[in-house]
Amino acid sequence: MTRLAAKPGQRDAVVELLVQGLANRPGCLSYIVGLDPTDLNGLWVNEVWVSADAHKAAMEPAAVKALSVRLWDMLAAMHDPIVTQPIGGRGLG
Repeated sequence: MTRLAAKPGQRDAVVELLVQGLANRPGCLSYIVGLDPTDLNGLWVNEVWVSADAHKAAMEPAAVKALSVRLWDMLAAMHDPIVTQPIGGRGLG
């Protein structure tokens, strides 16, 4: 899970980019973008991957790199991710 802070006025554009451009990548079991109800510019992204290698590989295509560049232009901050090892629950198969 990673907390993002969009630049003022950019949160909706960040959400659209994250949901439309980055949600459907091979090896991703779950990808949820949520608004932070306590911060008008805050977002949370929760991802579950089959492996760290799958996540790394999913970030390599040129199209994903281009989206990432656009994303960075709209962000004020990207906080350190919280990494867990999912062991069960809905959506993990």
